[in-house]
Amino acid sequence: MTHGGLVGWTPYRTAWAGEEMIVDWCHHGSRRFVEPFYYETIVWAFTRPFNQLFQRRTPIDAAASLPAGLKPSGFIFHMSRCGSTLLGQALASNPAHIMVSEASPIRNILRAPLHGPATPEQVEKWLSHVVNAFGQKRFPCETRFFVKFFAADILDLPLIRRVFPDVPWVFLYRDPLEIFASQRARPGADAVRGGIPPQRLGIAPERLYGMSNEEYLCHTLAAFGEAALAAHRPGQSLLLDYAELIPAFWDRLPAHFGYALDGEARTAMQQALGRNSKEPSAPFELDGEAKRAAAAPFAELVNLIVGPTYAALQAASARQACAAQPPAAQIRDDLT
Repeated sequence: MTHGGLVGWTPYRTAWAGEEMIVDWCHHGSRRFVEPFYYETIVWAFTRPFNQLFQRRTPIDAAASLPAGLKPSGFIFHMSRCGSTLLGQALASNPAHIMVSEASPIRNILRAPLHGPATPEQVEKWLSHVVNAFGQKRFPCETRFFVKFFAADILDLPLIRRVFPDVPWVFLYRDPLEIFASQRARPGADAVRGGIPPQRLGIAPERLYGMSNEEYLCHTLAAFGEAALAAHRPGQSLLLDYAELIPAFWDRLPAHFGYALDGEARTAMQQALGRNSKEPSAPFELDGEAKRAAAAPFAELVNLIVGPTYAALQAASARQACAAQPPAAQIRDDLT
C-alpha cells in the first residue's frame, strides 16, 4: 500500500485476527484530539457518517507505509488517578501539540504477546509503526507530539525505551492513600484482578485469588511505582508528585519536554488547569483530604505495601530536584 493509501487515517483499534495482527482505521477530519481519553475521540469520530460508511482494516505491517510523522516529544506514565489526565489536557490545550491519551491501539500492541504469536522484535516494530501513525501531522502548526500511556503500561517501559530510547518521560505519583480511595470507589481496568499477569505485580499466582481486593490494589500500585524507579534516569525521566504538579507546569515540565509557553499557550493552559480534567465542563477542585479520610480504615495496609515505594519515589524526586538547582554560590552570583 502506498503512502497515500493511509494518509489522513488514524488507528482506532489493533487486534488479533486469527494469527495476524490487524489495524482498524478511522478518519478524524479537521478536528484535533482534545478529549481527556482517546476512546472519547473515537466515539466522536463514529458520529460522523463517513466513518460509519467507510471503515478500513489492514494488516499491521501496512502502517509502515505511512511517512515519518512527528517524533514523540514526551511520554506520560502514572501510578493512576494522580494528575496524568490533567497534564494531558493542559498539553492538548496548545494547538502546536498532538496529545494522544491512553490509546488502546498502543496498549494492545504492548500486550500482543499475551494473546497471540508475537515475538519481541515484532512488538517493537509494531509499536514504532502505530506510534508513528498517531504522530502524523494533520495541521500545519503541529510541532510536538505527546503520548499518555495507561497506568499499567509502565510495566512495559523497558520495551518502550528500546523503541524510543531518547524520548523524555515523566512518571506521576501521589499519596497512595488518595489513589487507593479513588480506585476503591471506582476501579479502573488496570486495578481489576486478573487483567495483569500476577507475576508482573510481584504476586505469586497461587495467591492471586486468596487476597482481598484492597490488598491486590496495593500490590498493583506498588508494582507501578517500582517499575518507574527501576527505569528512572535523571535527565531522561522526571518523577513528579501530584502535590507539585501545578507549579511544574510553568517550569519543570516545559524544561523537561522542551516546549515554550508564549502568551496564548500560557492562557490556554491556565484555563485547562481550572477545569476538571475528566469532566471539562466542571471546575477543578482539590480532593486530597476527602480521599485520605475515605482510605483511613485501610491506612495500615496501604502504608505496609505501598508506603516503602512511595517513600522511595519521594526520595528520588527530592534528589532530582536538588540536582537541578544551581549551587548557592551560583545563585548569589546571578543576583549580583
